[in-house]
Amino acid sequence: MEPNHEPQGAGIRLTIPGAIEAPFAGGPRFVAYCMTADARARHRRNSIKRAGNALRRADKAERDPYPVALFYAQRMGVALEDLGRLAIGLEAIGQRDAFDAFRLASLDDIDAVFDRLRNEATLRRAFRVATAGDIADLPNDLQPPLLAASDVLAGQWCRQWRSCAAGWPLLRRIAKGARHGTPLLSRELVVDPPGAGALGKGTPDRFDRWVLVTTTDEDRAERHITTQWVEADLSSDMLERAEEAVLDGIEFANGLANAHVHRVQTSSKWAVPSNVIRTLPSDQRRTIREHAL
Repeated sequence: MEPNHEPQGAGIRLTIPGAIEAPFAGGPRFVAYCMTADARARHRRNSIKRAGNALRRADKAERDPYPVALFYAQRMGVALEDLGRLAIGLEAIGQRDAFDAFRLASLDDIDAVFDRLRNEATLRRAFRVATAGDIADLPNDLQPPLLAASDVLAGQWCRQWRSCAAGWPLLRRIAKGARHGTPLLSRELVVDPPGAGALGKGTPDRFDRWVLVTTTDEDRAERHITTQWVEADLSSDMLERAEEAVLDGIEFANGLANAHVHRVQTSSKWAVPSNVIRTLPSDQRRTIREHAL
């Protein structure tokens, strides 16, 4: 294990050593994707903040808020989807092509990974956070500080992951509906006369701003169509709560991707960021520095 004494993402180049093909690398396409993490995080943050500001201006001017609210929610949903896909790719390393796992994941797969990685032991394996067994062959004096650092890192990442996992259900319906071109009916079209017919009957009016998301399944052999519908909250309160989880998720995805690139660049199986090492007692930090030298 080699501690990272550089800011996450610092010094990343488009040339990396032969370790890209190592079992813990995930393949060149996945590593190349991780290398663009800083630019992607910057783009996600900026687009979400612009959309949030535009929605607040629309509300203040009493303009129709739905177009920009939908864009705002969809941008946030995509950002959390990115985090879920990255986690699926990291989890797949050593088992199958990480980029294919990342690219081909369905929304159901993303639901499952947000739930699965709430467990700390599972998260440690997926994100390559070392356990006592992983570092058992290191020098005896180095094991306690590295295990302590790994425990701190696992605790930080678990808290971040659970926050993001709680935000995903708030945005999933919009992310799915916008991706598939699903009809999205605003609250007023559903509840105000003449209403949305059968779709509006019995639909709960629980939020001050929401859209009805409709999906259709077909049985071509039986020439039968089934339509389901559910309301998706677009209230200002929900969007503000979601933004907190999403911005945290963007930073989390950025850190995970850069940590993976660092492992590949240094041919390391395990890595601990410098900011985590700085939380350790001075004697443990000294031991890690001595071994790093």
